[in-house]
Amino acid sequence: MKCLNMLPVKYRGVLTLYYLEDKQYEDISIILKIPKGTVATRINRAKAKLKEICIKYHIGG
Repeated sequence: MKCLNMLPVKYRGVLTLYYLEDKQYEDISIILKIPKGTVATRINRAKAKLKEICIKYHIGG
């Protein structure tokens, strides 16, 4: 959660909706009013940034 909280809002939002609230891409698209393709892109970028943050600050695993 520490790493997640360090992400920019646009990335934190999609990860929270997808992984913590178990929403589908289409639901996230409607909630955030962005195209489904953008949801997919943000999730992929968010996961990469999350990994970078955790490595940089030695958080987790």
